[in-house]
Amino acid sequence: MKLSCIKCNPEGFFEVPEFSMETKEKLWGVRVDSGLKAVKEIMETHKQAHRDAKFIVAHLNPKQGECHQCKTELLDKEYISCPNCKALNLNWNLFKGNNIK
Repeated sequence: MKLSCIKCNPEGFFEVPEFSMETKEKLWGVRVDSGLKAVKEIMETHKQAHRDAKFIVAHLNPKQGECHQCKTELLDKEYISCPNCKALNLNWNLFKGNNIK
């Protein structure tokens, strides 16, 4: 699917694969360890361009339901623009309460 973020690139679209739940969990775990490793994982296993892989990792929520940019806690959809700051969030419902450091 093609997604865009009004906050960081209002003119551009990024390709985001339809990840399975298993893949989302794996990417989440890799992201907790290292954002760079998560970008490489997406590039290698999903044949995504560096730009798209970096976009995915940058917009992945650090906490379920909370905006990665402004920390607003009103997010209830899997792919959603924050009602407060308009940043796109990949709000994957995986491990409630876990945070990316």
